[in-house]
Amino acid sequence: MKKFLSVLFILVLTLCTVAFSACKPKQDDSPVIDDPPTGQEEPPVIVVPEYNVIVNIELREYSPVEEDSSTVIERSYATVYGLEAIGEGSITYGSAVAIACALAETDDEVPSGEEGVSPADSNEETPENAQYFTYFVTCLSVVEGAAEYNLYSSDGEVYTAEFIGADPNTDIAVLMVHGKFQTAEFVSDSSSVRLGDNMFAVGFPVNAGAGVVKNTTLGAKSHTVNVGPNVYNLMIVSDELNAGYAGGAAYVLNGGAICGLIAMINGVSADGYSFIIPSDTVVSVAKELIGTYGDGYGYIAGNFYLGATYEDSRMTSTKYVYISSIDTSGSMYLGGMRVGDRITHVDFIPYGEGEVLSADVSSKAELEAFIRSLTQLKIGDKLSFKYVRDRLSSSRDVSIVQYVYGAEVIV
Repeated sequence: MKKFLSVLFILVLTLCTVAFSACKPKQDDSPVIDDPPTGQEEPPVIVVPEYNVIVNIELREYSPVEEDSSTVIERSYATVYGLEAIGEGSITYGSAVAIACALAETDDEVPSGEEGVSPADSNEETPENAQYFTYFVTCLSVVEGAAEYNLYSSDGEVYTAEFIGADPNTDIAVLMVHGKFQTAEFVSDSSSVRLGDNMFAVGFPVNAGAGVVKNTTLGAKSHTVNVGPNVYNLMIVSDELNAGYAGGAAYVLNGGAICGLIAMINGVSADGYSFIIPSDTVVSVAKELIGTYGDGYGYIAGNFYLGATYEDSRMTSTKYVYISSIDTSGSMYLGGMRVGDRITHVDFIPYGEGEVLSADVSSKAELEAFIRSLTQLKIGDKLSFKYVRDRLSSSRDVSIVQYVYGAEVIV
């Protein structure tokens, strides 16, 4: 009898243990990102360049002598492409310009101490394992949210492109196609052009075909445009161009080179004229995005992006600013802020020496103006927010970290 009771007791204990294990919640092995650590001063290296790319961008000095327009237009047809950016349930059409061509081989095939890439027009002997890469610049506004990219040439050929990187602070994105293509020439100093210069835009407006040209004139060499917390320094041409031109080339006839890319800055009304991203900006941003491209995406070293959009409170009794959308690669998300957080106060805390600045905010305009006023904001600085989430008041320090557009960063 005692033996029977002992066996019964062991059996019941075993059954209880199994039942408890089955009911116990499973441990989620995925990283928890709802409440990331704060106080990060120096962000980790997110991507390591896979290719040692020497970017060979053709530059041309501005000339007081106007070049024959038909010659420049004919040359532009070989370097300006139509762009089809395909996202989930959507297609955006725009334009792109071939900016650089290079020969490359991966790092693991490059002998130590030797360059892995030489310009495409180099006279040096080409390694057997080298490949041609041609890089195209366009507007981030055209390709944002897309997963597939097709380039259309003026002679009807279609090429599949890869996404290399983007900079939301300038609205520039870079795509890459395997192969050798003719590249465009850019004005070496966009500030040297003159007001009233004859220009023309080349692009692929929707349903209009390849190489559509529109004559225009330069109306302003430098114009500041505020879109939310972002500040863009753009040029202005006197005619309004439709969205299909965005990412295309704005040629100045004095020197016959590209003075900049036709911009499509989200949230900006054209009002009868169009914006141009200056060639100086296009060239410098493209060089860095290409040079830092690796297993992830190219990025601008030292660049940051808060990555949040804001709206005013919908209540008349309580004034606050709430986060309406957020980029999961931006500093705000990585610092722990989330959609719906209701911000009432922000402090600027500089890394190292510097003055702490504070502001109570009750509107979107106040918060964005405060952020824009922080002209020296840099990686390592902090923004400390007082906010309400789920009816609970809280505060959080958001460290400004290196930004890589499109990167999946685990904190």
